[in-house]
Amino acid sequence: KVRTEKSLHEKAARELLQSQKEIQQTVMALMKKKREEEARGTPRASPQYTYLPSGGQLAWPIQGPITSTFGMRVHPTFKTKIVHTGIDIKSPQGTPVGAAGPGEVLFAGWLRGYGQVIIIDHGNNLSSVYAHLSSMSVREGAAVKKGQTIGAVGSTGVATGAHLHFEVRVGGEARDPMKYLRK
Repeated sequence: KVRTEKSLHEKAARELLQSQKEIQQTVMALMKKKREEEARGTPRASPQYTYLPSGGQLAWPIQGPITSTFGMRVHPTFKTKIVHTGIDIKSPQGTPVGAAGPGEVLFAGWLRGYGQVIIIDHGNNLSSVYAHLSSMSVREGAAVKKGQTIGAVGSTGVATGAHLHFEVRVGGEARDPMKYLRK
C-alpha cells in the first residue's frame, strides 16, 4: 500500500512538472502570437506599460500571508521535492483578486494542475499568472487596469485549500515574484 501511494505521488509530481512546462510554453506562445499581431499592425487592448528590470512595481493581487515561497520545496500533497514557480498567498475562498499591473489578458481558462488560470501580459516580456481561481471575471484579449478585479480566490486544480498561486514570468521564465511586488 505504501509503495502504491508513493508511486501515485511520484506520478502526480511528474504531471505537475509537466503542467509547469505547459504554462511556460503557453505564456511564450501567447506572447509570440501577440508580437506577431502587433508587427502586422493588428490593434491590441494592451495599454503601454514600462516595466523596469529593477522590479518592485507590481501591486499585490490580494492581501494575506505567504504560505509557500518561490523555489525548491517539498510539495504539500505529493511529498516530493519540486520547484515552486511562484508564491502562494492564503486568503478565504471568493476573495477578489486584483491585476498586479495594467495589461492585456493573454489567457483565461483551465490548465492542468493550476485549475482556473488568468495570464496577463504587462509589456516588455513581463507577465503575471493567477492560479487556482474559483471564478474569472475577465476574458482573453481584455485590457485590465492595475488593481482591477479579475477573479476570485479558490482551490481549483491541485490545491491544498483556498489560496492564490501567483507567478511572475519574464520571457516565459518563472521569476521570484517577491522581487517584482511593491514592498
